[in-house]
Amino acid sequence: MTSLINSEKTIAFSVGHCKKDPGSLAGLFYEYPYNKAFAKYVLDYWESINFSSGYLLHTPNAADSNEAVKQRVEQAIENNTKLVVEIHQNEGYEEYDDYALTYYRRGDSFGQMVSDKLRNALTCPLKQYGIKRWLEIPLPNSKWHRSHLVMQTKFTGVILETAFVNSIHHNEFYKDYAMKKIAIRTAKTLKGIYDGLKTT
Repeated sequence: MTSLINSEKTIAFSVGHCKKDPGSLAGLFYEYPYNKAFAKYVLDYWESINFSSGYLLHTPNAADSNEAVKQRVEQAIENNTKLVVEIHQNEGYEEYDDYALTYYRRGDSFGQMVSDKLRNALTCPLKQYGIKRWLEIPLPNSKWHRSHLVMQTKFTGVILETAFVNSIHHNEFYKDYAMKKIAIRTAKTLKGIYDGLKTT
């Protein structure tokens, strides 16, 4: 089998939303700053272990959310990236405030594997912050939104939503020590996926 590893920048961790994105607002809280902080912990860990094949996708100054996603997809394709995992916080309806979510493209077995590994790595540590359930959503799905980052076919895209940003139940998650713990575990999981691909 041909290895998926054929470029220096293979795995990207993407910051969901941008500064000027009204879709980042969940009640009284903006999701974007938490996404940015989470992604920085991921990148800091990768840099601490000299993992040069992982990099950050961040488009903070895009005109709006659609432009931000377009720019991130273009950058990933230019870098010949094989996997993009984008961090979000669950900002949906209050009845979903105890969920963590992953989205991947239906039929993409690699995306499903990444989703499974993230779920396995993060479910237990997230429980202490009020996350009781984990949903894995293959897109397209009529009950859930579509995402250009997930639905394009140049690379595998997975969206990770870790906690409900507007829920009082998850205040502990948004303290630095808690978010850092989950982010580092995410970074280690993605590095492990890379190592597995490298030996395929």
